[in-house]
Amino acid sequence: MNGVLSSPVLNDYPFYIFLENTIDKWLKRVVNEINKYSFSDIILFTVSKSTFEQVMNEMLEHADVFTYSTFRIMPMKYGTRYMLNYVDNEILVHCIIKCNS
Repeated sequence: MNGVLSSPVLNDYPFYIFLENTIDKWLKRVVNEINKYSFSDIILFTVSKSTFEQVMNEMLEHADVFTYSTFRIMPMKYGTRYMLNYVDNEILVHCIIKCNS
């Protein structure tokens, strides 16, 4: 897991950031981790169209995506704008503190 977005208002959101050259071995490891989590929500960020498609296909084929309340796969630029406009500011504050410690 790359980090956890958390808020006093909402549940914790574990997140991953997939870079351009995501290798299959690492992607399979992420799928295994996702299938073991007890979180109700998860967010996956991707940095390119090809990585988005690779992650989307892998998750739909092998991850237990329907066991989550929300399972989001977002391009990084869109995800950043989404978080800034639609998510409780407390999440972002806690993310900065946890991710940088």
